[in-house]
Amino acid sequence: HQGDNTSSIGHRIYNFTTTTQMILERPWFGWGTGAYHTEICRFIGNPDQCAIFSWHPHNQYLFFAANHGVLGLAVFLFFLISLAWLALRSTNHQTKVMLLGLCVLLCVNSIFNSPLWSARESGFFIFLAGLLLSMAWNQRQPAPPATSAPAAP
Repeated sequence: HQGDNTSSIGHRIYNFTTTTQMILERPWFGWGTGAYHTEICRFIGNPDQCAIFSWHPHNQYLFFAANHGVLGLAVFLFFLISLAWLALRSTNHQTKVMLLGLCVLLCVNSIFNSPLWSARESGFFIFLAGLLLSMAWNQRQPAPPATSAPAAP
């Protein structure tokens, strides 16, 4: 990647290394919402390439960690785990498969892209997650009624 950091994979590897350096400077709370686009330019070796690398890091996990630190990354991971947890608890097989599929798709896509930053992709993932989560929530089994112990004579 050092020979061509503008190729598809070279760009992502370079983003990984520079964004990781950025995260290590402010690991707990990050740089703030939207700060990636300007702050990353300090970590890029060639300042003339700032416009190429400041768009987004092509990794949603790194994007949250850079902007919001470990706290922001933890919230995103909690969201993903919650999707999977509710999917696995769903009693409707169709809802379970679709919600788990969406969760896996978002997890994998987030490794190679920033899907919650892009308007079209974020709309797809957030609205579909909302729809599938509401389906899973509405189809959950009600808790069995509590049985009362017989009265003592």
